Amino acid sequence: MKSIKIAVFSVMILSMLGVVQMTGCSHDDTAIVTINIERQIDNRNSYSKSVWDSIFDYFFTSAYATSWGWSLSYDSVELTVKGDGMSDISAAIPPGSTTFSTEIPSGTDREITVIAYSGTVRNAGKTVVTNLGSGEEVTIQMKLLPITTITTLTPGTGEMFVTFNSVEIATGYNIYRSDTVDGPYAKVGSRINGSAPTLSFTDMPVTSGKAYYYKVSIYNGDGEGVQSNYRAYLP
Repeated sequence: MKSIKIAVFSVMILSMLGVVQMTGCSHDDTAIVTINIERQIDNRNSYSKSVWDSIFDYFFTSAYATSWGWSLSYDSVELTVKGDGMSDISAAIPPGSTTFSTEIPSGTDREITVIAYSGTVRNAGKTVVTNLGSGEEVTIQMKLLPITTITTLTPGTGEMFVTFNSVEIATGYNIYRSDTVDGPYAKVGSRINGSAPTLSFTDMPVTSGKAYYYKVSIYNGDGEGVQSNYRAYLP
């Protein structure tokens, strides 16, 4: 009986050592990523550094409305990470923080996204895709860009008119379409920015009586922003 207890105790010790070794090894399979959140400033409107500073310094509770109604109001910021061979990561970035560090499993094509919310509304965001080596320490600059909203989808004969809110700091917009809500979404065209509160893009050809799902993202000299929430045309 005593020998059995000793054997069981030995197995427990070895199991504990195995857990420790696995935990230690897991760090060798991760990279430390530091994200610096930058502020997008519109030099053509009345935005100023003081406005952006107040947004970040006072926990994203301040707000500034543009002449087109787009609000720079933030009260929460979310980080998500996706990639092959890993579980999706989701984390809240503390309000007021412009720098955030986290461990991410190493690997290729890690999709890192930061989105700022006003309530449940996604106001701005940015996605960066990068390769991460084991034990690597990486700093990523994230200049958040506004997220637009698709307002209407209007079908025509063999075409679809996609109308969305314009954003003054945008150089243009990329329009994406899918046959299913979960995608994948393929780029079907681009639209240069205009001076009106809403803009339209004509997608053609499309099949009459078929369901379509659309997303739109803005782009400028700082790259492309996060795609909007989808809007569906369901005949």
